[in-house]
Amino acid sequence: MRDINTTFKGYEVKGLLVTAYVQVTTGTSAVLLAGETGYFHDIIEVSFANNSTVVVTNVTLKDDGTTVRVVDVPVDDTVQIVEPLPFPQGAIGGAWTVDIDDISGTSVDVTGLFIRRKP
Repeated sequence: MRDINTTFKGYEVKGLLVTAYVQVTTGTSAVLLAGETGYFHDIIEVSFANNSTVVVTNVTLKDDGTTVRVVDVPVDDTVQIVEPLPFPQGAIGGAWTVDIDDISGTSVDVTGLFIRRKP
């Protein structure tokens, strides 16, 4: 019989949940969660709230420079992505960033919930 601990990397939640927030405006890129040496930050949930009067297109979530998700956020609305299992970060110590198109007068509030784990 196989030992499940040798074939499955489980997640220990206590003390390892990390939240993050950033507001991105008019064509800027911003760090949602900075990397931490020796750890992955796997994403559990991310929300994009549009506070402007136009649709914000191509809101891009990046994992250390690699595009993970691209969403459009309707006027005065929120798009929420909840992963059924934590979405694994690609590189140890990498940063999660958010970028939006250069649409005048736009801003998007981005919140994230992550689980911090060792490789």
